[in-house]
Amino acid sequence: MTDLTRWLVNDIPKAPMQPWLTDQEIDDMCDGLITNAARVRHLRRLGLVVNSKPNGRPLVMRVHAEAVLSGLQQLQASIAKTEVVRPNKAALVAIFGKRRTVA
Repeated sequence: MTDLTRWLVNDIPKAPMQPWLTDQEIDDMCDGLITNAARVRHLRRLGLVVNSKPNGRPLVMRVHAEAVLSGLQQLQASIAKTEVVRPNKAALVAIFGKRRTVA
């Protein structure tokens, strides 16, 4: 087996990717936290929407986690909220239109 073939064979995922993060991936993100409630709080502080499995473990959808953690959602939100800011001409005329004389 050549190096290229060995690399290709080792690079193939062993199982199809699930639509949610695995327990191992969540444990890596919540390293040091012991209880499931603490893990859920930490993940929610990161901005993730977290559901719970029947056994109490956190459940996070993979696509949502990737979008939030990569900053993609924040980027899309900032683009959507961007609007042109213009000065209020009526307010400027009301304030500076009448010249005040200094005695």
